[in-house]
Amino acid sequence: MNPNPDSENSTTYKVVANDDEQYSIWPTHCSTPSGWRDVGAVGSKEFCLAYVKKIWTDMLFYHLKNRINEMACGLTELAILAELSSDPRDADGQALLQRFANPDQLVEVVVGTDSTVSALMTCIGNGYIPMKFTDADGEVELGVILDRDAVAIHAVDFENHKGIIHLEGDLIISCQKIRCIADINLETFSGRGCLRAVKA
Repeated sequence: MNPNPDSENSTTYKVVANDDEQYSIWPTHCSTPSGWRDVGAVGSKEFCLAYVKKIWTDMLFYHLKNRINEMACGLTELAILAELSSDPRDADGQALLQRFANPDQLVEVVVGTDSTVSALMTCIGNGYIPMKFTDADGEVELGVILDRDAVAIHAVDFENHKGIIHLEGDLIISCQKIRCIADINLETFSGRGCLRAVKA
C-alpha cells in the first residue's frame, strides 16, 4: 500500500460503523478493522464525511452521555471533557495554556492499554480522543472533541502502523475554549502538539 501523501483527493474512502452505531471513514485500500463493518458508501473524503453527517445525527461519545445525564446541572458537553490531573494549577485554562503553548510539547493519545489502530479509529470515529500532555512539571490528560474537518489521516499506512495523524479539537476549561493540536506517530501513538486559546 502506497498512499500518495500529496493528493488526498486521490484517496477513495468507505464509510464504516461499529456495533454501537458509531460511524467513521476508512481508506478503501486498507482492511476494515476488527469490530467495524462497511455500510456501503464509497467515494471521496468529502462525500463520505457528508454521508456520515447525514446519517449520524447523534455523535456524542456514548459513555459521555451517561456522565452528562448523571451531572444534570446544565453543563455543556464540552465543559466536562477536561479530565485533568489533581494538580490545582490545571483547573485553570490560562495555566494550561502557559504550560503547553509551545508547539513542540510531548503528547500521546490514550486509547487503552493495548494502543491498537482499531482503538484509535474508534476514538476518531466517535469524535472524542483523550490526549496526554507532558512537560517538566508532569502529565495532564485532556479529553478533546475532535474537529473532523481538521483531522488528517490520508497519508497514513494503517496496516503497517506508519505515518503521522494530524489531530485537532477543542475542550473547555474554566469557561475558556481551548484548541488542542497534535501530530501523532501511528507507530508510537505519541508525537508533538500544543494548546491554543480560541478567540470568542
